[in-house]
Amino acid sequence: MMTNETKYIVTMSMARNLLEQGVIDNEDYVKINTKFTQKYEPKIGTLSAEIDLNKMPERGNM
Repeated sequence: MMTNETKYIVTMSMARNLLEQGVIDNEDYVKINTKFTQKYEPKIGTLSAEIDLNKMPERGNM
């Protein structure tokens, strides 16, 4: 079972993809974020939802 934190992160990831594809605009994204922040009450999810892990610099393991 997914936690509320995970549900929020997944939801906002999908919303961010829609924003990047131009399906929704920034105003819609903010509304979605507000609604699902209230619904899921994430503790740290709001921070991680704004970090695009695909665009982070790669770090090698040494």
